[in-house]
Amino acid sequence: MVQQKVLSIIGLIFSIWLIRDDSFNVFSAIKQHEPSYRIFRSLLEVNLMLFCVAVSLSLWINSIGRDAVRCLFHQPLFGQEDHSLSIGAQYHRGQQEEEDDHKKDNGTLYRRDEVGGDEALLHDSELLDAHFDEDGEVDPAFKDRLMPMVSPLEVTHVALDMLLAILVTLFFFTLSSCRDEQQEEESLQSDTGKAFWDMYSQIAAPTFPLLLFLFFVYRAFFPWKDSRRTFWVVMSYTLNAPWFPVSFRDGFLGDVLTSSVRPLKDIAFTIFYILFGLKGWWSTQEYRNFDFLDNADTNVPAMERSWIVHTVVLPMCSASPLWWRFLQNLRQAYDERQRWPYLGNALKYFLAAQVAMFGVFHPERKQNIVWLACFVFATLYQSWWDVYMDWNLVDDRGHLRTRRLYQSKAFYWTIAWVNFVLRFCWTLSFLPLHYLNSAGILTGTLVGNFASHIVAPVIGIAEIIRRTLWGFIRFEWEVIKTGEGLNESDEKIFLEDDDTYSTTGKVELQPMVVRASRENSSAGMEPFATTRKRSKVLFFSDMSSMNSVQVTGELALYATIFCFFCLVVAAHRGTY
Repeated sequence: MVQQKVLSIIGLIFSIWLIRDDSFNVFSAIKQHEPSYRIFRSLLEVNLMLFCVAVSLSLWINSIGRDAVRCLFHQPLFGQEDHSLSIGAQYHRGQQEEEDDHKKDNGTLYRRDEVGGDEALLHDSELLDAHFDEDGEVDPAFKDRLMPMVSPLEVTHVALDMLLAILVTLFFFTLSSCRDEQQEEESLQSDTGKAFWDMYSQIAAPTFPLLLFLFFVYRAFFPWKDSRRTFWVVMSYTLNAPWFPVSFRDGFLGDVLTSSVRPLKDIAFTIFYILFGLKGWWSTQEYRNFDFLDNADTNVPAMERSWIVHTVVLPMCSASPLWWRFLQNLRQAYDERQRWPYLGNALKYFLAAQVAMFGVFHPERKQNIVWLACFVFATLYQSWWDVYMDWNLVDDRGHLRTRRLYQSKAFYWTIAWVNFVLRFCWTLSFLPLHYLNSAGILTGTLVGNFASHIVAPVIGIAEIIRRTLWGFIRFEWEVIKTGEGLNESDEKIFLEDDDTYSTTGKVELQPMVVRASRENSSAGMEPFATTRKRSKVLFFSDMSSMNSVQVTGELALYATIFCFFCLVVAAHRGTY
């Protein structure tokens, strides 16, 4: 089935390539209509993300283990299980009605001592082992409590189906946009015939991508079955930060959203185009040769010079993912009563937001030395955080950590260097392609029209690839940190620097913790011990002596500072 879809995709790509001559091809067709280009660009980027999900799942399942993936990404939804306990504790508590030697008192689990019969506190380390059997495998009863797991093959099929729909639409769009002069001279001799061809091209071509977009919007929500409902419920945990506890899954999803700014902007722009009645959607003449840029003509489509879209909607698409992750870190600091590492991670998103907002509202000053310095500092800080906190990849001496689940050292170093280079693309992805100046004229912010159609999608694609590579090691470190969930059949863990593996016997698995707790550090950055000790001294990390009101007040102050700086930058935009 996969092979058939791949062959169909290859055939469609070849067919689209055939619709060309010396002056026309698929790229020139897309350039003729900017709104259609936004749709194809955003959907192809979402499609790439699906393929990256399939690759990630396949790598994790084959290299680390299916149980680790299930425990970290498919834990029960909020409300179905008690998020104040680890997964092991939840499972153990679920069995207490069937076992006479356990009981619960005010949320604390007890067991009856096998020797003296006295009640003793069931320590957290014992709770964490509650759902693993004697062979180190996840207990089958516990597996039934997790959400159904999506396989890499299922995700691949969805991605291939989506790509087929996009390519079919692109084929008809290109065919409808074709203007073969020789054909017009031979078969459309009259002015009436030529006018009909022009009208058909103007109406039909923009309609195909619009129908495609509406179809995918519908399919994103309907039918409202378990898979779609579960996805949007999980998504709501991130969108409603900080009102929900933050699991590793929620933090990981929040990071993915920060890498989806480009498609989010294009999707938001298209939605508002539709909500405002598609006024100007079929104005292909104004879109040809970028006539809508640097043009004060009233014939320019209204959405291209909309103050609401360019000053409110698109900047919100840039800032919102950073804001959500910022709030998630504040929630973790509140739950843990620890400033570090959560506020250190929140600082990463704060810096990115300020750099992005200044670039959004003042793109004409992108060569300002202060902005460039902040841009470089924020990127370097993010790269440092990736290596030392998200991955814990190297020790104090700069050596690769010895506890690894992937065999090749080059795999780690390659990802680290690629991540460092592409981190600059992540920051650039927040900058707008077009800027509405104080005169209400839309201007380009990069290097002319070439950047709009080449550099912009390249930046978006590069960031999606970087986030995928980042996730490879991020997930691996979370498994090592919280449980060493290894392959069910032949567990291997890299222990030494001589490229040898330990494969003697089974390694007893430890559980995956799902809540933001001291055992979990779920969005997950628990640094190595020496760094943690230094951080407590430098940042006064411990907040356990403060009551809830004091902690909330301090964290609310940080959130207020975030909003204040963003509003100050927006207030000086100078567009009214």
